[in-house]
Amino acid sequence: MKQTAWLIQRAALALVLMVSFYALALAIAGALVWVPYEAYVNNIRFPIRLALVCVGLAGTIVWAVSLLGDPQRWERRLLAAGINEEWARSLTPVTWDKVIETVYVPMWRQEVKEHASQLAGALVSRPSFAGKLTDAVARGRWQDADQAVMARVQLTATALSLALHTAGWQARTAPGEAIVFRRGEQEVQPFAELMAVATGKIRVDAWGARCAALGIDGAWAAAAPHGGRS
Repeated sequence: MKQTAWLIQRAALALVLMVSFYALALAIAGALVWVPYEAYVNNIRFPIRLALVCVGLAGTIVWAVSLLGDPQRWERRLLAAGINEEWARSLTPVTWDKVIETVYVPMWRQEVKEHASQLAGALVSRPSFAGKLTDAVARGRWQDADQAVMARVQLTATALSLALHTAGWQARTAPGEAIVFRRGEQEVQPFAELMAVATGKIRVDAWGARCAALGIDGAWAAAAPHGGRS
């Protein structure tokens, strides 16, 4: 599970870097053309040789970017060099509007299945880790016991995410953004909110009241080892 999450993070980082490269290259090309153009429009003396160099460099950058006309191919090469070539070749392109159903939901189901005994009988509205990370935040550093609490927070957030998905809540995410579940005007961010409960930023009674108001304590049953979608 941790290895899969790590690979997804690396893949997302590679994609963000690729898009950033395109944007930066085109911005530089635009700036190189803009400088002599502004000089010409405002009757500012600008060496013709320097103007030609600017335009030539801009053209070279655009030409170089055009060579990367197949970004998926280059993304695979980047992932192959940074992670594993065979794994990179096996990847299937997924658009961000499909990443929840295609990538995250199978991960959630697998983790819930693997940790069924830890989830049995648990209530999302009364998490056992409530306030357990308050001291860690005050210290500004984590201890071994805190890592175990963090693992419990992550597991609970995963099970809650699966439960919300099963109950029909709509999940949305984007590169670098947390997963947000929405139903009408209601909104839930499982990990961020459960982390706030663990650090004491949200009192456990307030969290319980929120769960009751949103009806998500009942949805928790759908993430139980024998519930949810198959």
